[in-house]
Amino acid sequence: LTLGMWWAYHVLGWGGYWGWDPVENVALLPWLASTAYIHSAQIQERRGTLRAWNFGLVILSFLLAIFGTFVVRSGIIQSVHSFAVSSIGPWFLGFLVACISFSGLVLLIRLPELRSDAPLEALVSREGAFLLNNLLFVAIAFAVLWGTLLPVVSSLGGGQQLVVGPPYYQRAAGPLFLLLLGLLSVGPMVPWQRADNRWLRSLRTQAVAAAMVVIVLLAAGVRSPLPLLTGALLGAAGATCLLELYRGARFARRLKGSWLNSAWQLGLRNRRRYAAYLAHLGIVLIAAGIAGSHFGQQERAVVLNPGQQVTIGNYTLTYLRTSSVSLSDSDQYTAELRLGPETLRPQHLVYGGGQSGTRVAVRSSPLEDLYVVLSSVNRDGTAGFLFFVNPLVTWIWAGAAILIYGVWLGSFGARPAVEMGAKREVASSPLVGAAGK
Repeated sequence: LTLGMWWAYHVLGWGGYWGWDPVENVALLPWLASTAYIHSAQIQERRGTLRAWNFGLVILSFLLAIFGTFVVRSGIIQSVHSFAVSSIGPWFLGFLVACISFSGLVLLIRLPELRSDAPLEALVSREGAFLLNNLLFVAIAFAVLWGTLLPVVSSLGGGQQLVVGPPYYQRAAGPLFLLLLGLLSVGPMVPWQRADNRWLRSLRTQAVAAAMVVIVLLAAGVRSPLPLLTGALLGAAGATCLLELYRGARFARRLKGSWLNSAWQLGLRNRRRYAAYLAHLGIVLIAAGIAGSHFGQQERAVVLNPGQQVTIGNYTLTYLRTSSVSLSDSDQYTAELRLGPETLRPQHLVYGGGQSGTRVAVRSSPLEDLYVVLSSVNRDGTAGFLFFVNPLVTWIWAGAAILIYGVWLGSFGARPAVEMGAKREVASSPLVGAAGK
């Protein structure tokens, strides 16, 4: 995974990390379904409900993984990432149909045994928050699946093929992701079973954090409502994660022995709890990186003569020269641009048959990345460049690392069995705050 992230970060010619390509979409779909299951499984574990729903999510995750493999190998949907069309595509389609039929039939037969004895007591509760979380994940998956399949569905019967791009996914899935961020801020603070108005007092820290982020963005010159709303939700969600981790560290000070050892023991005894907050913190960082690079991206396209300068954002670059070398399969052109004491070297490759590709040059920092793309090399010595300044992209990779670590930590080792019921929160955690009471 780390090597794949490095490759995507340094090699993709357009200097991006996500383009809503069909192959990227089908890779996202099983992640959405399985993430929904991870959350709703906690309701089944604690309250014994949503058993049929959870089995359905597990089946859906598997089916979406098979569907993604079918899309990649069949050529039914055009994608820059898909493999060459092969005879294995129909086999995957047949396997997918067989899996849908068999798993659907078994689930239908076993449905009476999977019915829950205890219904949902109140919508305003931790169970209600988990259920809303599931509905949002499934809605996002449906929106992405529909946009991916639209070219195939629209062309059935000889109709005109319709294709949607990033604007559709941003408008369809963007608001749902914002709701997920809001739920990430509020959901962990809601009590189980039934909540009264007293739990709202526990959101004061989140409100202060959201207000501080908005003030910082306003001071930085941001005036659009959507970035301000996104920043407020990110601040509140991050405050929820950090607040719970801080409460655990503060509680460890009251235990016997050294604070470090007490914190370690507390973390082991409540491993899944704190691992979940680490994973949520990783999601917040990823979302902040995506929002920053989406709302704050600067782009400029120029044609330069050797010795000319270009300025974008806080960067001033000087184009020095372009050199070329003939390889066995391509002609490789390398441009040199001076940025202070550094030299950036984007590349442009021309293959047989007129096909071409680029290798982006990247200058990365914790706050923003500069991408330089060599788009063309001309006979008169000039060269065409695309420059991108993408804020907070490094936060995406840092958040992904924290997310992976949190998931691994929560899954590592055996967890002692605890009696299912209303006392699980107390039994599994000596730290019971407003959210656990």
